[in-house]
Amino acid sequence: MLLKSFKQLFSKPKIKSSAWDAAGSGRRFFHFQPELGSINNLLSQNLETLRSRSRDMVRKNPYAANIIDTIVSNSIDLSYGLADKERHRNRRLFGLHGVGNQNRKREC
Repeated sequence: MLLKSFKQLFSKPKIKSSAWDAAGSGRRFFHFQPELGSINNLLSQNLETLRSRSRDMVRKNPYAANIIDTIVSNSIDLSYGLADKERHRNRRLFGLHGVGNQNRKREC
């Protein structure tokens, strides 16, 4: 009895069915035929429809419009802040800290 329990503990379990359902070949997957193309290829076939629906959703849904505005403002602020830090670091390294500040234009 004790030997049998040790044998059961350290032996590999018997595979009764497929470990993943998608790898199985049973009754449920008989008519399943997945697409072989990439996601970009599948989405690009209906790109105009997807684009118009998403723009319509942003126009009608204030939460979606707010999310888009937040993403755009954060990406512009982040890229501008990184460029500013890089300029400041270069000026500090090359001793040009006070030169050119009056002529610098800010673009967004």
